[in-house]
Amino acid sequence: MTKTVAVYARVSTTRQAENDISLPDQLAQAQRYCAAKGWIVAREFVDAGASARDDKRPEFQRMMDSACVDPSPFDVVLIHSQSRLFRDTVGFIVTKRKLQKHGVTLTSITQDFGTGGNAEVIENLFAVMDEYQSKETAKHVTRTMLENARQGFWNGSEPPFGYRTVEVERRGQRIKKRLEIEP
Repeated sequence: MTKTVAVYARVSTTRQAENDISLPDQLAQAQRYCAAKGWIVAREFVDAGASARDDKRPEFQRMMDSACVDPSPFDVVLIHSQSRLFRDTVGFIVTKRKLQKHGVTLTSITQDFGTGGNAEVIENLFAVMDEYQSKETAKHVTRTMLENARQGFWNGSEPPFGYRTVEVERRGQRIKKRLEIEP
């Protein structure tokens, strides 16, 4: 049966988006998946550099606004994996149920758990693990940034007005910078 699909793709950092690998791969896999099933991709929604810990993502919001009408123009919202949609258990469950209320099925290319009660339990366990992994990553990133600052290095972003960054050393592929006054 032909289905109309909205594809949602996301990466969490602008660096990932700038490297332009994950987003094109997610979209290409979605196209192949739909072609194999005879489904029609009606629209792609892409959030580049947006966290999945909340729903404050412009393309995610556009997708939900588009999908959650009666009748919905989509039969399926297709994602690469659950973590692309949410890294928050409640957010994932609420979003899935909101889509279902409008007759839209949420489908993951890489995490097909089937249907029924057991499948829903496993899907929710994966949502919990995605949230846990996100929080663990955030904890380690914070710890690393604090240590980097303790060593006197600049952690990134635009320097404050009147300052610039200068390279002071290299550690493998990492360039360590410090702030200095802009003459």
